[in-house]
Amino acid sequence: ETLLWRVAGATDAIQAVMAYSNLSAAALGIKDNARAAEYARRAIELAERDLPGRHPLTAVALNNLAQACRFQGQYLEAERRYREAIAIWEDALGAGHPDVARGIMNLAGFYHERGREAGAEDLYLRAAVILERTFGKGYAWALVARNELADVLRAERRFTEAEKLSRTTLSQMESAFGEDDPRLGRALENYARLLAQTNRAAQAKKVWARTLR
Repeated sequence: ETLLWRVAGATDAIQAVMAYSNLSAAALGIKDNARAAEYARRAIELAERDLPGRHPLTAVALNNLAQACRFQGQYLEAERRYREAIAIWEDALGAGHPDVARGIMNLAGFYHERGREAGAEDLYLRAAVILERTFGKGYAWALVARNELADVLRAERRFTEAEKLSRTTLSQMESAFGEDDPRLGRALENYARLLAQTNRAAQAKKVWARTLR
């Protein structure tokens, strides 16, 4: 944070916007969502003042602000900021760019939390396709997108589809990630939730135990 503050005072516009965006990301990482929002708003202000219109760095700051608003329960603004960020990335970088997938995954996660499963399903699938086309089907974040899609299917009570996709992606993630990787931990939680919801409590307990190591 100390180093980022030095850069935040830079006269170069791009460096200053990036510094405030990174300060926002750092605040999100320690769950200081109020400060994250403050830094993100400053990054947006600088970007809109000093950078060309609809610059990709503006989208980064908007996405950070959306995350901060989401975690503070400011849901209307969160959705609006997610959509603004995605639109800028699409205009600036193209609809198939990985940064678009990043924004789409965040919006999908927001929808899933809010019980808007149809929207989350479409977005996770779209993000997975973008990432697989760019990096290949075994790409880590593509696996995450498809595993989260499986959890959406579980929430929609499409248990057969959910289990098939969950087991496939979890197996690949176990091969690709270390046991302490939070992405694997999240996938295990998703699978345990599916087992519990389909009356397999004993199996669910074993999977939950792996997340507590």
